[in-house]
Amino acid sequence: IFPFVEEYLGFKQKTPNRGENKYSLTEREIQVLELIAEGQTNKQIAEYLQISSRTVQHHSIHIYEKMGVKSRSAAVMVAFKEKILQL
Repeated sequence: IFPFVEEYLGFKQKTPNRGENKYSLTEREIQVLELIAEGQTNKQIAEYLQISSRTVQHHSIHIYEKMGVKSRSAAVMVAFKEKILQL
């Protein structure tokens, strides 16, 4: 519920303007990565994006492969370092 409240109050854009990234992440993969960074589980991400948990898992695997990492925390760390995600 907090992402919806933040968006409604203008604290957070639903689809921030993101430039090209060197990992060629799709907009959906970036959305998933942003929700991972917020600490959401695959089930929570699936409910928020209205997709299946299995689809979230596939997006996560593609993110890890493209970024050359093996974990959620490593993907988030690289995303902030490379300015794919911002605070």
